[in-house]
Amino acid sequence: MGLMDQSETNKEEIENRWKNTDSVISYSKLFNQVMGKCFGINEERFKVTGSPRNDLLLNADGKKNLSKLFHIKANKYKFIFYMPTWRTTTYADRVDGSQNNNLFNMSQFDLSLFDQFLREHHIKLVIKLHPAEEMKALKEFEQYRSIFVVTEKLLQEKDMDIYEVLNGGDLLITDYSSVYFDFLLMNRPIIFTPTDIEAYSRTRGFVLNPYEEWTPGPKVLTQLDLTNEIVKSLDDPDYYKQDRIKIKNIVHDYQDAQSANRVWHLIEQTMNEQILNYK
Repeated sequence: MGLMDQSETNKEEIENRWKNTDSVISYSKLFNQVMGKCFGINEERFKVTGSPRNDLLLNADGKKNLSKLFHIKANKYKFIFYMPTWRTTTYADRVDGSQNNNLFNMSQFDLSLFDQFLREHHIKLVIKLHPAEEMKALKEFEQYRSIFVVTEKLLQEKDMDIYEVLNGGDLLITDYSSVYFDFLLMNRPIIFTPTDIEAYSRTRGFVLNPYEEWTPGPKVLTQLDLTNEIVKSLDDPDYYKQDRIKIKNIVHDYQDAQSANRVWHLIEQTMNEQILNYK
């Protein structure tokens, strides 16, 4: 992101945007280093509190919220969330990586066959895309019984945050999205689909390298491997468990659901300091 994005054309604007920021809430020392490089922020301005959105992730009844969103009995199914990174920027007319124009960016992917696989295994797939890509996805997947699309509009109508729904996920699939760092807090399986990693690395790039070491889960490039790894990941809770714990402990100093309280204490502290300075 930001200054570390190899194709970013507005780097001066990014630096100016953050110049007047006094404090930035953070996950950990690693977060301070990474986000400092991305946005040109001095590491002293970061305050490690954890992210309040993860309070929702840890406390919500995700299956109940899924039932409300999609009008189904969510407890009868396993739920897989697919949350890929965003690929396009309208202001620069960019598309990062290479595109195969199908769900998981895999060549020769058969969506009907995949939907059949989901039905046979009593699995529902929930897709959350970038808002700019949502409408296309709604039309593309509406014919499939086991595939749902979560849109910003739907979440607003139900007065929900995506993290209150993500709590109901038994498995996460992503390519390069940082959402998996938060999903690690629940210690549930993650599958990675780096189908265009070379092209993506050239266009946008990675802050944390090597990719293999920072992604605690199987890497799949084909439909057959994907379905095999889904079954294995859902059947074996210990599959990649230690790798997930290792990365979780590096990324998150706090692993509870009290981040909002810590942020509020930071706000109170900042306000009190301002009052004393004013006096």
